[in-house]
Amino acid sequence: MNATSDVPEGGDLETHLVVTDGVRDWEPDDLATVNTATATDPTWLRLTAAVNNLLNQGK
Repeated sequence: MNATSDVPEGGDLETHLVVTDGVRDWEPDDLATVNTATATDPTWLRLTAAVNNLLNQGK
């Protein structure tokens, strides 16, 4: 479904966003655990994986 709508006044933007790579929708919990991405994945997904890897190096 291709559609847009305004976030209600006083609404939380994060709860209204749909994050997708064109194949699947990503929930916040999914994004917190992603640690691999390929060159064909969207830039935002590759950056998320890189940041998660950096944050997990110290653990």
